[in-house]
Amino acid sequence: MALAAAAGAPVRLADAVLDRVARPVAGDDLLTPFLDHVPPAGRLVNLPGQRPRYQPRNLSFADGLDRWDLDRGPRRESDRAYSVPNYSATVDGSAAILSAAVPRPAGSAALVQTIYADDYRGARVIFRGEIRAEPGTEQAGLRLEILRHPWRGGRMFGIFVVGPGRIELRHATLTRA
Repeated sequence: MALAAAAGAPVRLADAVLDRVARPVAGDDLLTPFLDHVPPAGRLVNLPGQRPRYQPRNLSFADGLDRWDLDRGPRRESDRAYSVPNYSATVDGSAAILSAAVPRPAGSAALVQTIYADDYRGARVIFRGEIRAEPGTEQAGLRLEILRHPWRGGRMFGIFVVGPGRIELRHATLTRA
């Protein structure tokens, strides 16, 4: 159904099937509520004049880390700790926590969400949040990045940490100015 909606293709279903599997959708946006059901390969298809919209979601972390990705940065097999994650992410109440999982982690990590940059083209974008870094944290902060790769035509926002330490994010917002 999600692929049909993305392609703008009509779908006919028997009433009995609709009674069993239909989900109500508020408003005219029939696609966004079902994007999590589209396989990754289906999301990469460019349809003329149409494409899914990815708005920031779960900014209060009420659904844990749903919609958030932990990017542990590039690692090499020659790294001593290659098989052991150097960083971890979790949720505590309404805060996301990104922290080093070992005393001397290699590289960096980011807890991020990706959206389409085109949705914000020409606008000033503000990413805000309350952050707290524990003493001894080497580098940490908010991150807003525009990706210009054809396969990742989006904007990424979130928090990052480099080296030992821990950062917390709560009350995150991403708005157009």
